[in-house]
Amino acid sequence: MYSRRGTRRRPASSLPGNRYVSDLLAEGSIGELRSVRMHVSIESFGARRMDDLAYTVPAENFSDLLPIFRGHFLRILFSHLGFPRMLGALTANQIAEITIVGTWETLSHTYPDQINLNGTLTNGAVLSVHVDAGKRNNFGLQIELTGTEGDLSITNGTSFGASVNRIPATASSPYRNCWHWRCPASSFILTEVLPAGLLPQLAASLHNTEAVMQQLISIYALGSLLSAIPLAAATQQVGLRTLLLTAVPGFAFSNMVTALSSSLSLIFVARFVGDVAAGLARAIMVSYAACMVPASQKGRAIDIAMAGRHWR
Repeated sequence: MYSRRGTRRRPASSLPGNRYVSDLLAEGSIGELRSVRMHVSIESFGARRMDDLAYTVPAENFSDLLPIFRGHFLRILFSHLGFPRMLGALTANQIAEITIVGTWETLSHTYPDQINLNGTLTNGAVLSVHVDAGKRNNFGLQIELTGTEGDLSITNGTSFGASVNRIPATASSPYRNCWHWRCPASSFILTEVLPAGLLPQLAASLHNTEAVMQQLISIYALGSLLSAIPLAAATQQVGLRTLLLTAVPGFAFSNMVTALSSSLSLIFVARFVGDVAAGLARAIMVSYAACMVPASQKGRAIDIAMAGRHWR
């Protein structure tokens, strides 16, 4: 917590605002001090950190909440009030992994992200300090000094400045677009297996046997099985977006024909074509998901995009 003027450094305790607090206390503006409460929080020391704060995650750098963040603010407090006569501490690490915004790398985190200090000052005043990393709302600095003649409240909407405190709103997860694929992925597998639970109803509606209705599942599976390699070879020069805009409407149209037709032959053809379209769309979805994220995150992105295919 230093200010900089030219090449000289001044400790924060010597800044005009802090000197003013010292003067108020020395003048007895709030009488004899009875209690002190300080709460300090910062957003970007949470589960997501900007790329320029990645160095604060490894324990060997000694640059996280406990050694740096806590020390700066306790120095300000103790410069006004003196060091405590008695002090106890509680620490907790509630954030086991840190995601670096920008590279989206995941790092193990072992430092405490919550620190509570309680004690008494030399004059018997009660001291309570809470340092909180990763607070998403109402972060900043709050100090309350309670005296026999009045109170002194010090607040600041940031702790280390807005540029450090806040993670930009545009810094959203790279996986956000992968979630969009779950709906079509679920539709593909649902279309394939749904007839298995409706065999009696289908047989009665189409005036045929349940054994024949079971072939609706088989003919659907054959679609992607027989067309995967030929389609891959035939569409190498076609853009992914064009293929996707063809495959998804084709899948939807085949389902519409299946739902409205009373001809078993036409339904078999529609089911076959539907799985050809679904197989093509699935392959494109995997490619799109892999292109949306850094190389190290491709596996997770594909898993998110295709998770709709698994019954969980």
